[in-house]
Amino acid sequence: MSENVMYALMFGWIPLLFIGVGVAIVIQGGKQLYHSQFAYVKVMARCVDVQEIQEEGRTLYRPVYEYMYNDQTIRGTKLDYEDSKYADVSNMSTILDVVYVDKKHPDIVVDAPGSAAPAIVKLVMGLIFTFTALQFVGPVLMMLFLNIL
Repeated sequence: MSENVMYALMFGWIPLLFIGVGVAIVIQGGKQLYHSQFAYVKVMARCVDVQEIQEEGRTLYRPVYEYMYNDQTIRGTKLDYEDSKYADVSNMSTILDVVYVDKKHPDIVVDAPGSAAPAIVKLVMGLIFTFTALQFVGPVLMMLFLNIL
């Protein structure tokens, strides 16, 4: 093998690693952007119950909300319990609250979705990372291709 082919084989994997990392960052940013903008819907809900559990000597609470979604009355909760103390349910049942519901699983209440800005930054950085790595892979592959022919 010639020196150029050895060089391409020895150092050609490094830009491919950078391309893989860049693509992974783009995928993660795309998922984050989807979840922050499209995966949840805002509904008006009423707290109808509060579930309590004892964990490590403290009481944790999880409110149960009732709301209308797709013309159906649904009872939904968050997946985790919280430390915050909830008022008596009889007082809360008259108050409407804004909650966010997972579109795929409408019985799951989620925290308010975050800003799309971090996801967009991840997408842009991943694309720059991938594009920059492609700038190095092109000449290496071309050198390898020309030496083989």
